[in-house]
Amino acid sequence: MNTDNYATVTETVTFGSGAPFWVRGWFYLSALPAGGNGMELMRTTLAAVLNGDYVFSFAAQTTIYSQFANAMMATSPVPATTWFCLIFNVVPSSTTAGSLELSCDVPTTVLANTRTEAATMSLAELSIGMGFSSTNVVTSNPAIDLYLDDVIVHSAAVTCAD
Repeated sequence: MNTDNYATVTETVTFGSGAPFWVRGWFYLSALPAGGNGMELMRTTLAAVLNGDYVFSFAAQTTIYSQFANAMMATSPVPATTWFCLIFNVVPSSTTAGSLELSCDVPTTVLANTRTEAATMSLAELSIGMGFSSTNVVTSNPAIDLYLDDVIVHSAAVTCAD
C-alpha cells in the first residue's frame, strides 16, 4: 500500500512545436483500481520531470488532469475485462489557451481554457501504460493486468477505427 509502481511504454517525441496532438490506444484491464486509488493510463510530461497532463483510471471514474493548472474533469470509469479505446487530445499552452480532451469508449470530457505545459518548458515525453504513484494509492489494489495495442500518436485527429 502507498507505493510507486510503473510499467509504461514511453515515446520521447519532441512536442516542442506547440501544436495539438492526439494519442489513441486500445487497452484491456483485468480489474479497476481499488477504492480511491488512481492509476495512470496516459501522461504527457516535461523532459526529466513528471509534471504533466494525465489520464487517470479510478474504480468510479476516469479523470483528465493538468498538473500545471491543478485542474481536472471526470467522466465514467473505463470498462474492465474487455478491450476499450481512448483518445487523448492535448492542446499545449503555457496560458489558459490549452485544453485536454478524452473521448471514445468513455463519454467525451473536456478540460478547456487551461494551462497544459510550463511557461519555460514544452511537453517532451509521452508515457502510456500502468502507473501507480504513492500519492494515488490509499488502499491495496487487486492484481491488475494491462494490455496495450495499436497506439497512435499523431498531429491530426485520430479515431478508434484508424
